[in-house]
Amino acid sequence: MKDEYASSKGTRGKFYRKCAVMDLPVYLDPEVRGYLAERAKLKGSELNELVNELLKREIALIEAVKTPAATSSLSHDRMGSLAEDRSAARLADRPIDSRRTGTVVAIKQ
Repeated sequence: MKDEYASSKGTRGKFYRKCAVMDLPVYLDPEVRGYLAERAKLKGSELNELVNELLKREIALIEAVKTPAATSSLSHDRMGSLAEDRSAARLADRPIDSRRTGTVVAIKQ
């Protein structure tokens, strides 16, 4: 390796693209990855599809409890689906964060 490199003929920003989107890797713990990979295989889908689906459901739950008015806009079917997802997580013998599961959402009829 040289002690010095000449950069006088270099072009600043030659490969910079303002609208470029960079996908960052997401690293899962080995036990989480193994569990989700098994669930994805049983479901017949790819691991990334399952992880995206789970994250979208979690976002929907967070948004649903963020404001009281948001619960009235959720359909009964959607609320039932969210409750089923939570029940499935409990049956998975995995610890669940009580801060998330302790939230009560009222359904207005």
